[in-house]
Amino acid sequence: VRMINLTKLQESQRWSVGANATSCISLSPSGQYLAVGVTGNAPYPELGDPLNSPDPHYGDGIVRVFDVRTVGRDSVLDFDTGMDDHNIVGFSPCERYIYATADPNENGDVPATLVYDVRWPRDSVLADRGQQSKVVHKLPHVAQPDDKTDREGIGCAVWTQTGFLMTGGMDSCVRIWDPRRGDPLVRVLDGHEAPVCALTLSDDESFLAVGTNTSCVYLWSLLDREYCA
Repeated sequence: VRMINLTKLQESQRWSVGANATSCISLSPSGQYLAVGVTGNAPYPELGDPLNSPDPHYGDGIVRVFDVRTVGRDSVLDFDTGMDDHNIVGFSPCERYIYATADPNENGDVPATLVYDVRWPRDSVLADRGQQSKVVHKLPHVAQPDDKTDREGIGCAVWTQTGFLMTGGMDSCVRIWDPRRGDPLVRVLDGHEAPVCALTLSDDESFLAVGTNTSCVYLWSLLDREYCA
């Protein structure tokens, strides 16, 4: 992972993610930490042989957190998610939590958003499939009973200033979670005609815009929880 100084147009810092390819990155709200998700490093056939890796098609499942104030050092935190191909990584606004999402893997595990407390990187607060972390809750996106396409996977997420985590999935739904609750699922926003690929909030967080992989963008009012456009 390279950091570029845009003023000088030159590399200022670099960190290693081992024998993986970087699939997603996220800078913490304070700008101090960088979270990096990984996938396999197998290139396209025309690009030559993959790097030396146990299985170049899959990553090692570790989300690495680097301190941007340090140069060339190892990660300051590692989260072993059990996911071999991260779609998204991110921080909560308070930076106490970090989350990662993925698509289904070859083992047939239900895709879920994993949320970790940065104070205990080996313990998942909301979900984890691995043996190293305690399972408390799962935040899955599974195909609806009437969805004959059997679409699963999580492609986008946003964490509100008021503490809610929203995730968009291949099942064409947006799920709203409250990690502070014993039962974290607050509501499912459905009715989208295609998989959800993008989420963004208005500045006052009263509206949620939902983008799909068709030509439609849906606007939801979060004040009255109604689809409004």
